[in-house]
Amino acid sequence: MELGYFTLPAGEKLAERHSVRVCGDIPELTPGLDVYQCVWEPTETGVVEVGALESVILISSVPAPTALTLYHGSPVRDFTPTYGFGQDKHDYGRGFYLTASKGLACEWAVCQSGSVEGWLHKYSLDIGNLKIFDFQDAGVLSWLAELMKHRVADTSRRYSMYAPKFIEKYGVDTSGYDIIKGWRADASYFYIAKAFVRDEVDVSILEELLKYGDLGIQYCCKTSEAFAALQEVQSPEMVPHDEFNPLYVQRDTSAREKMRALINSDRNSLTTVFSDLIGR
Repeated sequence: MELGYFTLPAGEKLAERHSVRVCGDIPELTPGLDVYQCVWEPTETGVVEVGALESVILISSVPAPTALTLYHGSPVRDFTPTYGFGQDKHDYGRGFYLTASKGLACEWAVCQSGSVEGWLHKYSLDIGNLKIFDFQDAGVLSWLAELMKHRVADTSRRYSMYAPKFIEKYGVDTSGYDIIKGWRADASYFYIAKAFVRDEVDVSILEELLKYGDLGIQYCCKTSEAFAALQEVQSPEMVPHDEFNPLYVQRDTSAREKMRALINSDRNSLTTVFSDLIGR
């Protein structure tokens, strides 16, 4: 038996782990990781079952940083995000939208046809005292219901009749949260939303279809507290249209091709469709 060390994400319980990777040296103190000392029987891979560890002691803990680095892509160079401004017809309603992906923010800055150049804005968002609702935890049906509250995916009478029923059944109340986190409804989303409401998509492949769009995760600042915690940390960077707009178009084109292929495949069993979910 030898003395060893391993790390876990801060707040994670060792009892919930099946195994850990142990090393002979004390790991570097990384924010958001707890460092443990243990007695263990070395293995070839360094991986050992948790149940085989002895004398496990927490020797250091470094809190994870509360400030996120986020980006906003826009055709506008100079503006100040202001609570209460904006339009209601966005994914999660009125708010200021950001992403942790610099590349996606650049694409979104020049996604409109006819644009010449866009601007990348970099922000720091201190989430230490903010309440965040994450649609990745709530699930894809609740996410779709949230989008239906704010965006019209189809102009058909069928959509206008049944979308409210879907919202009533799967919608969630996000009014008590400062930040809403979840996927972004890119252009390819509307292709799927229409097919879904028309009973052309089985629910078992719905999440996979949406992932084809590589939608990216976005953060929406909803409250005055969220806006107060937001700070732009550098001057805007110019985003060349000719470089990033083709990337945006290619992403959407590729997504639609993959989506069509899956919808037309045998995996789309149409066993449980939109009408079944709303109990029509």
